[in-house]
Amino acid sequence: MIFKEIEKDEYYELLYNKFNKFEKYRIYHSFEWISFIEKSQNLIPKFIKIVKNDECIGIFPYFEIKVFFLKLFASPFEGWTTGYMGPIVEDIYIEEFFTKFYKYLKKRYLFGQFSLILNSFQIKCAMDAGFIVEDSITYIAPIKGNDEDIIMNFT
Repeated sequence: MIFKEIEKDEYYELLYNKFNKFEKYRIYHSFEWISFIEKSQNLIPKFIKIVKNDECIGIFPYFEIKVFFLKLFASPFEGWTTGYMGPIVEDIYIEEFFTKFYKYLKKRYLFGQFSLILNSFQIKCAMDAGFIVEDSITYIAPIKGNDEDIIMNFT
């Protein structure tokens, strides 16, 4: 498994022609959302194609943040309103993905942060590869009624 930097056009072609039906696809992978982050945070998006045996098995959008001489990997970065960007890759590759991606990040970046929606097996794979895993909870509230009713549903 290798990680290849690709151009925006290739990412969107792969996203909309191959990966938009995958379980891991979220609106946060879309052109509209990435463009919003790009403009609101004044960042340039970057894209990775995940390749195994000369076949594209996944894609991964991210932003490279430069702070002085440091490069940080963010997909998303803490404090952003993006809940999930992360890779779109099938579960059969997830163990290998975490192992190889950890090594990829260590070579290129001082710090990397990305948010994923993981099941217990995937959490174990990430931790075994060396990632620090922090739990967070996403609350989903029904959007019914007026603004006041909606706000009253939050705890």
